[in-house]
Amino acid sequence: MACLIGIDLGTSSVRVVALDPAGEILAMHGQEYPIHQPAPGFAEQSPEEWWSAACACLRRVTETVSGTSERVAAIGLSGQMHGLVLLGSDAGPLREAIIWPDTRTADICREWEASPGAQAIGSVSGPGSTARPRTRSCPRTTSATGSAAALQPTSPTHRVRSSST
Repeated sequence: MACLIGIDLGTSSVRVVALDPAGEILAMHGQEYPIHQPAPGFAEQSPEEWWSAACACLRRVTETVSGTSERVAAIGLSGQMHGLVLLGSDAGPLREAIIWPDTRTADICREWEASPGAQAIGSVSGPGSTARPRTRSCPRTTSATGSAAALQPTSPTHRVRSSST
């Protein structure tokens, strides 16, 4: 029987789930990682920690369900919102990733919004542009939130519904 793998790389944790073709959850595992705040307004994470956590969860899920690794028919990925990962010529990260709750450019964003060209920037980037200054600081939580929580089974017979239901 085929197995489907889902990997959700969230802001505070990664979750990996194995499903059968009918949507039954066969196994699931999650692992948290920290948000580093080396200075006020900074929000960074280590891509190496993401990779390590994702590999550990994938290993745990495939060990839980016998033969999973040989039966994988598809892998689906989802990731956290806007983040900057700078890569070197070796394709490795040059520094920690700057993630979406980082507010270090808030003053620059306010300057851009006040400039005569702000409307032109908005017309290119679209109405959903996140180039708006954030006024709150990065949350210090380490609990899993967001879409990963939606993968929590509510009962032993929990089924994942398709978008057509």
